[in-house]
Amino acid sequence: MNDLVCKAPCVVEIKKCAIISVFFYLTIGASVVYADTCVKYSIAPRTISAPASSYASSGMFSLDEKGILVYDYGIAYGDLGKFRNPYFISNYANALYRDFINSDCKNESYKRAFLKQADYLVRSADYENGIASWRYPFRNEVFDLPPGWISGIGQARIAAVLLRAWGLTGNELYRGVAHDGMEAYKHTLVEGGVITKDNDVTWIEEAPSHDGRSYKILNGHITALSGIIDYGGLTGDQQWGDLVRRAVAAVRRDLPKFDAGFTSYYSLGQPGPDRIIAPREDYNALHVEQLLWLYDQTSDSEFLVWASRFQAYELNGYKYAAKGSVDPINHGPDQAAGLYGSRYWSHADFPTWVEVDLVEAKPVSGVWIDGNSQKASPRSYSVDAFVGGGIGRGFMV
Repeated sequence: MNDLVCKAPCVVEIKKCAIISVFFYLTIGASVVYADTCVKYSIAPRTISAPASSYASSGMFSLDEKGILVYDYGIAYGDLGKFRNPYFISNYANALYRDFINSDCKNESYKRAFLKQADYLVRSADYENGIASWRYPFRNEVFDLPPGWISGIGQARIAAVLLRAWGLTGNELYRGVAHDGMEAYKHTLVEGGVITKDNDVTWIEEAPSHDGRSYKILNGHITALSGIIDYGGLTGDQQWGDLVRRAVAAVRRDLPKFDAGFTSYYSLGQPGPDRIIAPREDYNALHVEQLLWLYDQTSDSEFLVWASRFQAYELNGYKYAAKGSVDPINHGPDQAAGLYGSRYWSHADFPTWVEVDLVEAKPVSGVWIDGNSQKASPRSYSVDAFVGGGIGRGFMV
């Protein structure tokens, strides 16, 4: 099959990636650095590579008048503005801890700033049924969670920050809150926790719905897994090794369900009829990195196989053409390649068409046409497939 032509009498724009996911992207990809003997615990694995000061002044990050990291959400989420996002604070705290160690534990300003973040995390912990948790005060529209939801992605990361604060100071309050934060991984969703047990596997929920709905967000599950491995390594408590084994088994079992055929899916069970895809050059690339990390952790070749498969989608060598574009430079036909976010193809002269040249013959099991909004989504379209210049098979919706 050489050419695939889609004729659509409307603008075809790509749906934006779920906004919840921006919370959890920046910690992925850092290397492990081991501590010197000046501290009790090593630097957290997968700490952000940038200096703490750079992280705290990048993008929409800053420090508030108390020296706590904030992220400026602006008018989003009901005019939320500058919010002390607990997960981002844990990233910043880990970078401060790393910078302190790299100063041979001589730069006390790093230590003071680190403990300031840890103290805030202790003060802001919300207790319910013996679980210390860190809540988000706005509604999660994508996963239908009311204000005050918690996230399995950050509990262990925050707990490990507090354990390192205990290692620096000997203050038992830090260790106690860390212990209570990890309680979330011992309870199912309906019990107020963040895990879904399914036979012999366990999913860690980035967006836990306490009515028991399991959304299985792949990048959040694996990121949470790395935090649990870190915490378990610091404590030597074997119960976390058992959870890690069950969580790894969950990924291994369900990976085939994340294959969309041209990229990976972001999650498996979100509300509504639509599936959220992981955009190429974004969350799909993150899935590749995370699966390679799982392969390094487990030596299980299954993760290497799936990392290679998803990486092949990143190397999409198809050629794109279109009848025209509203903005050929920024929104030409090549932007219709499952990239998402602000990257999409757009045209306003109807009927219009976009063509994908697959370069070499290969079977096609389906065509994904998505829109940035209901208004911008196709109302009717036809798809024609051509082999060697002759029409093969088409259909119209």
